[in-house]
Amino acid sequence: MSTVLATFGTWEVTPDGINSTQEDRYELGIDEIFRTNHEDGYKVWDFPVHLTHKSWLLGENDYRLDEFNEAFKYAQKKFAHQRPEGTEDVSEAYTYQLQRDLRQAMNRR
Repeated sequence: MSTVLATFGTWEVTPDGINSTQEDRYELGIDEIFRTNHEDGYKVWDFPVHLTHKSWLLGENDYRLDEFNEAFKYAQKKFAHQRPEGTEDVSEAYTYQLQRDLRQAMNRR
């Protein structure tokens, strides 16, 4: 079991990445924290957008995305020395705007 560096609701940041403390036991390694994707012509952080599509993080569990976002931002600062080259142009603003838009659309279903 890894040392917990910080806890954000149902998410823990450890020396290995980010882990869910819930039944889903979702885990992200440090390399996944810095994974990017392209959306609408912008480079975005992959996992804040990716997790928005998970049914277990919608509806009454939507608050867990906010907790994840806090853990994600903390982890990116904590592991900044491991941030890969080529991620300098990621749009954090568009990442979270896209996540907000998707959350709104997904929670309306």
